[in-house]
Amino acid sequence: MRYPLRIMLLLFALFYILPVLASATIYFVRGRHLDWRSADRSSMHLLPPASRMPAAVVRILSARTVSWRGVSATHSWVVLKERNASSYERFDYVAWGGPIWKDRFAADAKWFGSDPEVTFAADGDEAARMLPAIRSTASTMA
Repeated sequence: MRYPLRIMLLLFALFYILPVLASATIYFVRGRHLDWRSADRSSMHLLPPASRMPAAVVRILSARTVSWRGVSATHSWVVLKERNASSYERFDYVAWGGPIWKDRFAADAKWFGSDPEVTFAADGDEAARMLPAIRSTASTMA
C-alpha cells in the first residue's frame, strides 16, 4: 500500500509542484516581482495602426498578471474596432475600481510589465458580426 502512495506523491511533485516552482523561478529572474506602480505599460505594437486596417477587428490579448499571481495566472482583455474606425477600443475586466475599464491603456499595451499575446483574432465580416454581442455584454457589466 505504501508503494502506490509514493508513486502518486512523486507524480504529483513532477507534474504539479515542479512546473510551478520552475515558473516562479523564471518570474523572479526576469524581475516581474518588482513594484507594479513603476511597471512598463507601453504599447507592444502588436496591432497595425487602426487607420491602415479598414476592416472590423476583434482581438483578445492576454499577459501574465501582476506580482506572484503571474506565476500561474493571466489577465485577458478585448480589443475592438468597427469597420473604418480611426481607433481601437480596449475593454478590461478588473476586480478593483469599475468592473469594466475602457481605453485605460493602449490596446496592445503591456499588462504591468508583462508582454501580451494575441490569443484570438477575427477580422472583417466575422468580427463585425461579433461586435454587437461583445458591446452588449460589456455594457451590462459596466
